[in-house]
Amino acid sequence: MIMTDKDFDLHVFITHFVPPKVTLFETLADIVCPRFSFEYLRSWARLLKHGTRGFQPWKKDILTNPRKRAQRERESKLAEVIRAVELIQAFSVNINIYTNSDLQMSGTSKNSNIRVIRNSNFNKMNTQNNSPWTDDFENSPWNLLWEHKKDLKLLAQQKSRRKRIFLVLENDVLFTQQNLNYWLKNRETLRHSRLVPSFLRIEYSQNLGDWICIDIHGMNSLKERILRKIADNLVLQIPSLYSGLIVLDDELLVEYVESKAIDKLQSKELIWWDLGARASMGIQFVNIPQYFSDRHVIPLYQPLNLEVPKEALVHHLPNLYSSVPELANRYPTLDRVNRQLET
Repeated sequence: MIMTDKDFDLHVFITHFVPPKVTLFETLADIVCPRFSFEYLRSWARLLKHGTRGFQPWKKDILTNPRKRAQRERESKLAEVIRAVELIQAFSVNINIYTNSDLQMSGTSKNSNIRVIRNSNFNKMNTQNNSPWTDDFENSPWNLLWEHKKDLKLLAQQKSRRKRIFLVLENDVLFTQQNLNYWLKNRETLRHSRLVPSFLRIEYSQNLGDWICIDIHGMNSLKERILRKIADNLVLQIPSLYSGLIVLDDELLVEYVESKAIDKLQSKELIWWDLGARASMGIQFVNIPQYFSDRHVIPLYQPLNLEVPKEALVHHLPNLYSSVPELANRYPTLDRVNRQLET
């Protein structure tokens, strides 16, 4: 049964990591000291296996300057994300922000409540604890992305008089009422197929003057797409498509907390993704239906004029990747994705 306005509680979980200020001495120490440790030797093994040692603060690349610009706007983007969530029609909107900073944030809606959970353990960035490909550093800032799992487990054990929706977001991805309406509608349509409606992250490229799909890596990914008819709806699946967010209802939450996906280490058995990406995959790779690569699909509303529904699009607010022409040109535009669906 599709939920009506305000007959459910919305629980939102947002991770807000703020890179700590580092002195010149600390920067030099981070460069020199790790090279005299066994961990530096292990980094060569990671380099051979994954093609990277992980993020190295002293090593600049084409995203270094765009990331710095995005960092300066991090708090304003978070505020924009929160305001959009507060506008969602629900009985209550409970927003949980997990951060390593002294963030101060208050709600603007009478039915919203904001809780800031501070954890200073994840407040150091260096070569030893800042690779998303390693899982053995307790103070790695990537672990902050997993802190909300504890609260999800507690909520799964609690009984509620009202239905509940659980939304896990990055701190710079805009999620609106229209996005939730799309999910609720298609959740009911797909319920008996074990498939779950998903989203496509987009950025606006000033250079191209168009929207680009930052999680579709080249047109080969589209050629591997799956189009199938489910309950009179045509659904699109782009294998292993990252969306950067999780939406669950009560039933899916129980399935999630009982699966390997909610565990940092066991989740590696489901997909090769790094620690950060696995924190946002939800039940994507749990109990996968036959003939599909995972459970995430995008329902297409117009069989005669195929296109990704606007409600399935979520804006990555910093427009980070699209700001670098060398990267923007690697990703297909939204228009090109839609045209490819018709071929």
